[in-house]
Amino acid sequence: MKTFDVIGYPINLGCDKDGNELTPSILRRDGCYTSAKHQVNDLGDLPCTPRAAVMEEKYASHPKIKFLNPILTASRPLAERVLHSIEQQHIPLCVGGDHVMAFGSIAGVGLAKGADNYAVIYIDAHGDFNTEASSSTGNMHGMHLSYLMGYGEADIANFWGVSPLLKPQNIYFLGARALDPGEIEMAAKLNMYVRSSEQLNASDPTEVIVDILSDIKSKGIDHIHLSFDVDVVDPRYAPGTGVPEKNGITPALAYTLVRQVVQSDLVKSIDLVELNANLDQNRMTERIMQQVLSIILEE
Repeated sequence: MKTFDVIGYPINLGCDKDGNELTPSILRRDGCYTSAKHQVNDLGDLPCTPRAAVMEEKYASHPKIKFLNPILTASRPLAERVLHSIEQQHIPLCVGGDHVMAFGSIAGVGLAKGADNYAVIYIDAHGDFNTEASSSTGNMHGMHLSYLMGYGEADIANFWGVSPLLKPQNIYFLGARALDPGEIEMAAKLNMYVRSSEQLNASDPTEVIVDILSDIKSKGIDHIHLSFDVDVVDPRYAPGTGVPEKNGITPALAYTLVRQVVQSDLVKSIDLVELNANLDQNRMTERIMQQVLSIILEE
C-alpha cells in the first residue's frame, strides 16, 4: 500500500490569471482525495498570496518576471513539505494552482534525491523552460524548469542553494506542441527528450512509456516525478485552462499515459496543475482532473 500526502497549492502568480487557485478546494469538495486501495493524507493547502493582493508587485522584484519575489517566497514551504514527505517514504501529491508550483515541488524532490537520482515525466502542451531572456510573456510558469536545470539568471538558478537540481537528460516531455524559439534552441542544444502531441497521436503510447521507463531504469533511477498539466489535452475536451493549445491529445490518451507511468511503481512524487474553473465549460476539464486523480490513487 502506498501513502500519498496531498499538498494543496493554490497559486495563480505564475500564470498571471485568476481561477487556478480554486482547484485544490474544488477537487477536495469533489471528494477526490480518497482511495479504496491506498492511504491518503490530505495535508490541506499551503498559503499562497493571491494575485489580486499583490498586483503592485508584478514587476517590482524583476523587470522581466512577474511576481518573482512572491513566487519565491511561496515556493520554499512547498519544497520543504515535499522533502519531508519523501523522507517519510510517502508520495507527495501536489495539487495546483498553476505550473509555477513545480519550481517548489521539483526543487523538493531534487533536494531529497540529488539531481542525478530522479527523472521527471512532464506531460504538458508547453516546455516551461524559457528564461527571463527568452520568455515573451514574463510569466514564471513558463520558466521554472530552466532555473531548476541551472540556466537563466544566476540568483534564481541558485535560489535553493544547490544548482542544478534537475538534469536535462532526465526530463521526458510528452505532448509538448507550443515550444517557444528559445526553448526549441535549448532542447536541440541539450538533446532533450521531447515528444509532441502529434507524435503521441501517431504512436503506440504503451511503447512510448516502455521506452522511457527502460531509459530511466538504465540510469539506475528509481524515482519518477510525474508532472501533469491538463492543457496537454486538446481544448475541445479541456477548455478550462489558462493557456490552451489546439491539436492536443484526447483525454483517453492522457489517461493511458498516466496509467502506464503509475503502473511502473516508480512514481514517487506528483504535480497536477492548470485547471482553471473560471474558464471551464460544463466542468469538462474538472472531470478530466478527477479521472487523472482517480487513476493515480487507485492503481
